[in-house]
Amino acid sequence: MEAERSTCQREHFMAFRFQADQTVIENLKRIAREEIEAALAEIADPELDTATIVHQVRKRTKKVRGLLRLVRSGMQELAQNENAIFRDAAAQLSSARDTDVALATLDALKTKLRKRLSKDSYAQLRKAVKRHQPQTAGQGGEAPIDARLEAFAEVMRLAQQRIADWTFAETIDPKQATGHADLAIGGMTASYRKARRRMKQSKLATCDESQSAEEQANAFHDWRKAVKDHGYHLRLLRDALPDQLKQSGKLTAQLGELLGDDHDLTILSQIIRKIPRENISAADADAALSVLQRQSQKLREQALELGSELFADRPRDFREQMTDAWDNWQS
Repeated sequence: MEAERSTCQREHFMAFRFQADQTVIENLKRIAREEIEAALAEIADPELDTATIVHQVRKRTKKVRGLLRLVRSGMQELAQNENAIFRDAAAQLSSARDTDVALATLDALKTKLRKRLSKDSYAQLRKAVKRHQPQTAGQGGEAPIDARLEAFAEVMRLAQQRIADWTFAETIDPKQATGHADLAIGGMTASYRKARRRMKQSKLATCDESQSAEEQANAFHDWRKAVKDHGYHLRLLRDALPDQLKQSGKLTAQLGELLGDDHDLTILSQIIRKIPRENISAADADAALSVLQRQSQKLREQALELGSELFADRPRDFREQMTDAWDNWQS
């Protein structure tokens, strides 16, 4: 409970949003610094357990990457390089996160799984899932999680130093509070367009019998990433949004949760398929996978229904809404 409260307190004073009295580049630098500072504080916080730290700092990197994508058309190579650095840093912690995701997903579905598996079979499955995943020591050639977190922290400290040099490809009068507004509006529209396109691709994947389960899962995972980016952009500019788009922000968060839960099922399914059959019978593995597949289908149907509502407008109409909202915010 104390760890949760500590995290919530940090989130309260963190301002992951643009401020009207700052230029776009000033907002960009401020928010990036705040996210990195929060990540470093979480790594050093003795009240947080390792699983919470890994989850939180990986989320920080995703927020910074989303921030960079909002204005990447004006930063070009710089944004591309920084995005790769933050992506690779977070990837070093992914196996530790996958461990907790797989076990938490399994536990959340315990009631459904127990309808198909005996008590002993479920216990064997859970034990096999836990054993299969790399833990905090160096299985699979990985360094212990503490060492990986320290390496991650060093990458963050170096990134923190580079922020002062972040700049756009084109310069304008820094006194203009609306400086580079077109970059932000364009980035928001691009993330909307991408999420809308990925939704259509996901829908097609579910209807295409030639698509394998892995290909369908990849389509929905790609949609999830696009939705998360768009959700970050809605949060960044929420003070400028009209009520309709503020509601869209809440629904986008719900959509991200649905797609995130589906991705968790994919992670668990992949693990179960890799478990040696001496650790769990083929019949029990098939039964568990069947439960996961039905749950995934349900989540995807809900996601597509919500997505159709969220991304009904054409991107050009969305951009017009954003342009008007920005002008009203700055007036």
